Formats: sequence, structure tokens, C-alpha cells
Amino acid sequence: MNSAFAYASATTITVTTDATLKYSVGDKLKLTQTTGGTKYFTITTVAATLLTITGGTSYTLNNEAITAPYYSKAETPLAYPQMFTYTPVWSAPTPPVISNGTINGRFTLRGRTVVGQIYIVMGGSTTFGTGEYTFSLPLTAATATVHYSVTGRAFDSGTAYYTGIGDIAPTGTTFSVFTNCWGYRLVANRTTHLGKHR
Repeated sequence: MNSAFAYASATTITVTTDATLKYSVGDKLKLTQTTGGTKYFTITTVAATLLTITGGTSYTLNNEAITAPYYSKAETPLAYPQMFTYTPVWSAPTPPVISNGTINGRFTLRGRTVVGQIYIVMGGSTTFGTGEYTFSLPLTAATATVHYSVTGRAFDSGTAYYTGIGDIAPTGTTFSVFTNCWGYRLVANRTTHLGKHR
């Protein structure tokens, strides 16, 4: 059981004691509100009396009383959701439009590491825009001196598979995709060589 929680914003909770002595990034929260009942969140930032949280699009913190707050440092607390959903933004200099296709994302935090997936199915009226594609992340990447990587796979009209790696810059909010180790970036309708990925 926690010290008293109070709504501060849709992504922050105030606490009555020094949060840095109890909570860590990646801790799991369970709480109850009149609207929506039982909700689950993960802590993304800890300040003295303020916790920044995320529940993706799965759970929303409402501007109302918070009751029965609990926290856990376990990786898989009982009944805690495996992943949260979010809505990725697929973009380019001339943006694509998903139209009657679908784009879904989900993610979880394991300590300070984000594990996530994006799933896109193109529809008959999907337009592909022009230029290099980027995809939004569920959380901002950490400040660091290194880049981070993701992996992906595409299935082209039922005829071929393509694999690639994604590049996430420090403090980045999006990633781009390289289709091979020589730095070919995924762009609309083709790949363009932009130099070796480091």
C-alpha cells in the first residue's frame, strides 16, 4: 500500500512523501478511480513528490480521487497487463495515410527498457506518401551517447519478406528503418542508400 496519491495531470501523480526513497522507473502501479475502476500504470519518471506514469492508451488517469493505490517492483505482478496499447504515428516528408488499413502498437517497461511492437496492415486505399518513413515511439528514448536499435519485418503483397533494423537517437521520439547493414533506409516505394548505419 502506498502513501496518498492525488491526481496532478493525465500523466502525473503527486505523493505525500519523498518518492525518490520508495519508487523507481519501471515500477508497476495499481489504483482505483470512480471512472474506469481498477487501472494499471508504469512509472516513467520519479521526482520528489511527483510520479510521471504511462498506461499507454489502455488506461487513462482521470481528474478525480485515487483510491486503493498499490505498487510493485516485480516484473510480472499478479493480474498486471502484459503490455499497454498505443497508437503509432507513421510519417514521412509527404505523409502516408493509413485510410482503411490498420496500425497498432503495444509496449511494456522492464525496468528502464521499453519492449514494444508495431503492426501495420495496408488497406486498399492506403496511400504511401514520399520520402523516408518514421514511426513514433510510445515513450521518449533516454539521454545517452549511443543509439538504440529495433528490428522489423515486412511482407510484400504476399510474395516476399523483408527484414530491417530501426535506429533510435538519444532522446528520440521516432525511429527510422534500415533494410540492411549498409544503411539503406526504408522510403516510399523503394530504398535509398544514405551511408552505413552506425
